[in-house]
Amino acid sequence: MLVAPFSLTETPVRNRSVQRVEARRIPPWLQAWAIGGFVLVLLVPSLRGDNLTGLSLPFWLVAAPLINIVWISRARWTTRLREQISRRSLRGNTRSHRSR
Repeated sequence: MLVAPFSLTETPVRNRSVQRVEARRIPPWLQAWAIGGFVLVLLVPSLRGDNLTGLSLPFWLVAAPLINIVWISRARWTTRLREQISRRSLRGNTRSHRSR
């Protein structure tokens, strides 16, 4: 049973593009979590892990938010990577034509 009404006409197309742009932004609380966790691990040696806890605290304080930040910004990274690859391939093609 559907609780919400099903209608495709209520959601305008431009609203979807705004949601995509908003979804690509890294939330400030996630940035604060990553920076705060990094500072805590640097300043408090007991948070770096030991034989009992292993590396679970450093993971949740530093690595987990960084993984989330990379995942959220993956579209930007792939775009930049493609641009760099295309630039290098164009440079390689012009160099090979010059040497002939």
